[in-house]
Amino acid sequence: MRRKTALYLDFDNIFIGLTQSNLEVASLFSSQPRKLLSILAEPDESGDYRDFIVRRCYINSDAKLQNPITLGSSLNYNFKALRRYFVEAGFEIIECPNLTYGMKNAADMRMCMDIMDSLNGSTHLDEYFVASGDSDFTPLLQRIRASDRIVSILTASHTSPAYTSNAHYVFDKSTIERLRPPAALPSVTDDGETLEPEVEEIIEEVVEIVPAVDSAATQVRDYIDELLRASAEPVAMNRLGNEVKARFGIIIEATEYFGSESFSEFVSTLEIEGLSTTRDVIWLEGVHRGPSDLSHLEGFDPVLESVVLDHDLPHLHAREWQSLWSTMASIGQSDDFRASTLTKVLREELKLKKIDIAKSDIDTVLLLAKLGGCAIVGRTMPPTTSIAKGFVDQVERGARFSGSPLSDAQREALAAWCFPVVE
Repeated sequence: MRRKTALYLDFDNIFIGLTQSNLEVASLFSSQPRKLLSILAEPDESGDYRDFIVRRCYINSDAKLQNPITLGSSLNYNFKALRRYFVEAGFEIIECPNLTYGMKNAADMRMCMDIMDSLNGSTHLDEYFVASGDSDFTPLLQRIRASDRIVSILTASHTSPAYTSNAHYVFDKSTIERLRPPAALPSVTDDGETLEPEVEEIIEEVVEIVPAVDSAATQVRDYIDELLRASAEPVAMNRLGNEVKARFGIIIEATEYFGSESFSEFVSTLEIEGLSTTRDVIWLEGVHRGPSDLSHLEGFDPVLESVVLDHDLPHLHAREWQSLWSTMASIGQSDDFRASTLTKVLREELKLKKIDIAKSDIDTVLLLAKLGGCAIVGRTMPPTTSIAKGFVDQVERGARFSGSPLSDAQREALAAWCFPVVE
């Protein structure tokens, strides 16, 4: 007989519990939820089978967990990369982000509220299946039983007898272990020792995972090397990071830059001849002029060059400034204009015009304009002439504060440079 069942899965609880005892089973659980549903739906001794008409997975997609199975490599389990398997298995994903620095995400409270709402809802369910080993759910199980519904639980580790006693059916780690493929005959090592099938499978998984990750890291390194050598100038770190992410998005997301906290940290681990970086720029010694060697700027007259270099201003040429202001004015006329998205939209529009201005350069222009008295806020774009004036005024103010005020020639060159007359 068909049993209408609602499954509520606390992903973090089950997955983390499994990793503490068996990484292989944890990996199978996170990647084969469809098969797990089939196992849980099998008829019981009464002949009833489960029809999971409600499937909810409560997960913190921002979480990640160190994966020791990769023999000391920095590959992590990224929960965001795992959630897609549950989407494909028909689960409704309930995001439970961290609410405190202690990593509390209140998934248990969300599950409780949803189950209580369901108990009082119009659809009658025969069974509530709680996939969590958290004994804090004990009062909830008691309430479900009192509503004359069947209670089933799935746990990944040892839990309280008071919790399991309130369930009609208890499934433990052995159920999840059924996700393993059929056991093969024991293998023999080079020295004649027999390996248990479980150990052999783990070794095979490691042998497959590590080369794949190493190969991907090598491809990313070679791509970065290729981009740098194709550039005539040092490359902005954020621009290079975006290029890499656009090309290798899946592996970058799954490994968090192969275990690095950021793209810049990942770059610092690369073995590329002549590779040098600052916080914002990356270049190759012997191929590019590094920031400390930029004593001359191509296309800049000496008067302007000294201002740009002394005050660390964006190295933009007349065509780039003209495109920046005209595109900004066009965006400001849109009914959808938002100051909060200006930089993003501006860069996208400029790329369509084959103008590549780094985000850090745009941010510098807007920040100096703001400090110079022309802030862009809300849904109103000031005239671009006012933004340019704010930029120039702040550069002049900074020069005065540094004890080296700009000369008349420098002021004129600065104004003509950042707001050239469009022919």
